[in-house]
Amino acid sequence: MAPLVFDRRRFLGAGAAMFLPCRLASAAAARQPLAVLTEIYRDAVRGKGPSWIEAADRPKYLSKSLVALWAQTDKKLVAGDEGPVDFDLVADTNGLTLTGFSLKAEKQDDKTATVAATLAYKEGPQPKPSIVRYDLVREGGQWKIDEIRGGAWSVRDMLTRFLKE
Repeated sequence: MAPLVFDRRRFLGAGAAMFLPCRLASAAAARQPLAVLTEIYRDAVRGKGPSWIEAADRPKYLSKSLVALWAQTDKKLVAGDEGPVDFDLVADTNGLTLTGFSLKAEKQDDKTATVAATLAYKEGPQPKPSIVRYDLVREGGQWKIDEIRGGAWSVRDMLTRFLKE
């Protein structure tokens, strides 16, 4: 019987291999739709949410097709024009202060997901809760927002109508 020899390199390599699946799983979890929107809403409550208005910020969060649609509207803008989106999409308001949120995954498969965000404002209880829904798609291994919908609006609809005007 061969003697048992301790090889530090093999031992360390085996130890790293044991923990690698855990690290990969946690990295994958960070990219899940709820995690993406949790990051967006935590920043929004702090007053520093994403600026969809800035074209350079859009690819970080939005799908390629939504970025392209928004770029078309940018080309049509006249200097000084506010454009088709004239309110805070994340907070679904033009003047209330977002103080809290809850997120619920309504559906999810390998390629698409829908998440509902229920919003709370500093200015007191609203007659009915404000809910913003996000449709996400998986692009290049990352979840990207493909549509944002409020009670009476849709970002794709606003952008498309603006292009038709």
